[in-house]
Amino acid sequence: MFIGSDVSLVGLAARWPRANAGFSFAGGALPAEASLSRATPATRHNASGVLESIAANGARFDYDPATLGLRGLLIEPARTNGIRSSQGFAGADWTRRGSFTTTENAIAAPDGTTTGALWAGLLGGPAGDIFETALGVSSRYPNATGCVPSFWIRRVSTAGTLLVQNAANGTPGGAFSVNLALLAAGAWTRVFAGHAAVTVVNPFVASAAGALGINLICTAGAPISVHVWGMQVEAGPAPSSYVPTASAAATRAADVLVLNWASKGVPDGSHMMRYDFDDGSSQDVTTTVAGGTATVPTTLNRPWIRSVARV
Repeated sequence: MFIGSDVSLVGLAARWPRANAGFSFAGGALPAEASLSRATPATRHNASGVLESIAANGARFDYDPATLGLRGLLIEPARTNGIRSSQGFAGADWTRRGSFTTTENAIAAPDGTTTGALWAGLLGGPAGDIFETALGVSSRYPNATGCVPSFWIRRVSTAGTLLVQNAANGTPGGAFSVNLALLAAGAWTRVFAGHAAVTVVNPFVASAAGALGINLICTAGAPISVHVWGMQVEAGPAPSSYVPTASAAATRAADVLVLNWASKGVPDGSHMMRYDFDDGSSQDVTTTVAGGTATVPTTLNRPWIRSVARV
């Protein structure tokens, strides 16, 4: 069938697709229609790749410390670092045995301060190791809950294996090894289960009493030397941003990001929102808008949000 060119569309309403309403965080600034609160300071990597503390209620636009590319807005749930003295290992919160020595404030740390420690003389077991003095203390973590250790390491010895193990009394175990040869030379690397240089022996789990303690030894290439900084153990499946501690555990409060959907013409009710993340992946989440606003969940697949839009 042929439709001639003289067909008139006068009087017919043209219906163009409406662009999805949403918010972008790819520019490194919080949109005017978004608000963020957090009861405590929290850390992020700045545009120079340096770890820094952001004041309470401050938005954290986090950058990849290796590429210096903007990851996005960092949104996390509350987490507690149960390790005491996470940056200093010469005091009473850590026990050093045998040939092991620690030299405090030996090198610039990931946060730019000269607080990185030099560990030397690491051997296996009591012959040369370090562990948390309070490793047997109960109720440090949720009882019988999976935990994740993490810390920054900068190799001095170019080969060897550092074993991180759960040495708390009565625990079901937990250990992973760090292959020094797989670490980048001359750079700090945050290691944890899932990192390319790490081999997991078995998961870290707190005891029925909530005890979990860290012991670090050398299992190959002894004696080895490494720089270490920012020790952290937290309940959860993956490490979150660093929470520094002194003589007691410390907690980072949750990020509360509230988006004003009314400003985007989105009415109250249930809507599907799509979150785009730093790695190019996305996640669709059913969200209730009430009073024109909705709070972004802290249980998303990734903590670095690039944008969110109604779909």
